[in-house]
Amino acid sequence: MRKFIGCFRSRNGAENNQFNASLIASWKLQEKNYFEELEQLFRRELCLN
Repeated sequence: MRKFIGCFRSRNGAENNQFNASLIASWKLQEKNYFEELEQLFRRELCLN
C-alpha cells in the first residue's frame, strides 16, 4: 500500500490528474467556486439535469 501513495499506476491516470489540477487551479485564479464549476462541467458533459 505504501508503494502506491503519491503516485499513479498508469500514465493515463497521471494525465487525468494533471488535467483536473489544471482546471481547479484556473478556476481558483478566476475566483470561481470550483465545486460549482465542476458540477456544471459534469452536467454539460454527461447531460445530467
